[in-house]
Amino acid sequence: MMRPEFNDAEPMPSKGAFRVSKYQWLDELGVGQSFDVATDKDYTRVWAACKNLLASGDLPEGYTLARRKIGGTIRVYRTA
Repeated sequence: MMRPEFNDAEPMPSKGAFRVSKYQWLDELGVGQSFDVATDKDYTRVWAACKNLLASGDLPEGYTLARRKIGGTIRVYRTA
């Protein structure tokens, strides 16, 4: 490996400052609104993202989701 060029003027970003959840749109979901997911695995991903966003303070306190299976589709509702 060749010797890299060193940079003195570049400040180190704070930890996590550059990562934004791809599920940040959950904040826009209003109480009583819903959306569909295709599989249980997709719901698990949304639920885990919601849990992580709540822990980081990116979602309002008391934010909850519920799911219902309607035929072959899973509908996710924001309940509070």
